[in-house]
Amino acid sequence: MQFAEDCILNRTRGILRLFPHRVFGVFDKYIESKEKAKKSESTIRNLRKLRKRLIEFNQALRFSSFDEMFWKNYSDHYKGALRQNTLILEQSNIIAFLNWSHGVYHQNSDYKNWQRKKKTPRKIFL
Repeated sequence: MQFAEDCILNRTRGILRLFPHRVFGVFDKYIESKEKAKKSESTIRNLRKLRKRLIEFNQALRFSSFDEMFWKNYSDHYKGALRQNTLILEQSNIIAFLNWSHGVYHQNSDYKNWQRKKKTPRKIFL
């Protein structure tokens, strides 16, 4: 019964999908809102890649999962596969998504305590 309470049915492009505790369904709504706001193609592409990586990392992701341990495990998992600046961008995108959805879809604010790093500037040789 708990599983049924933690799931919603969402009709997206005519396909009926089941999303655990709404995270990925809400993430789809977030991407759609960015598309409607005419964000760049690269921004939309990065959000879709992030969504895919989140699913690969944990298909049963819940809003309550976004805490300090989540970010440590996520960044450790992708440390070898992604550059540091990409991980920083993904952290910013996750935080933006959680801020966007906070209060409407969840009450978790643990993600606000994540330790944030600054991007490393590229070296340009003249």
